[in-house]
Amino acid sequence: MKKLLLAFMFVLLMALPVQALELLMFSTNSCGFCRAFLEEVEPTYHDSEYAKHLPLNILDIDKPPPQWIIAAFEDGRLSGIKQTPTFVIWDNKEVARLVGYLGKEKFYESIGTFIEENTGEFKKPKGNHGPMDDFGNARVPPLGVINSRDLFQHMYKTAEEAVKASHWFG
Repeated sequence: MKKLLLAFMFVLLMALPVQALELLMFSTNSCGFCRAFLEEVEPTYHDSEYAKHLPLNILDIDKPPPQWIIAAFEDGRLSGIKQTPTFVIWDNKEVARLVGYLGKEKFYESIGTFIEENTGEFKKPKGNHGPMDDFGNARVPPLGVINSRDLFQHMYKTAEEAVKASHWFG
């Protein structure tokens, strides 16, 4: 009886869905950048190495949102969408966000950087990848500004350094 119960529990656990990261794209037909993404990236994204780590789910903001999106806004797990396209890395809450689309190569660089930094399993395809911040922007912080995900590394010795960093981080 114990073996049967144990086998049943194992099968039940295997049948439960596992939460995984997902890439949500908030899009609208009237957005030229959204249309460019849908033409340049979307047709092949689902077969890419990127999709194995961040499957793409496109949400049209011109249509009524699914109930789970409404609940996420109400619970504060998702911030408002002010521009399209907005890409949200989702794990039952917003993990990271990329606003805008500046071309296929830049998009893949940004997504690849996130995957590589957060899974350690992903190797970006070869190409020219310049320095990028946590949000996929190609920029280097000014001298004295610490760009790190570790909050405690963002402690500055003087108020002037902190103000300089706050301006740079926005």
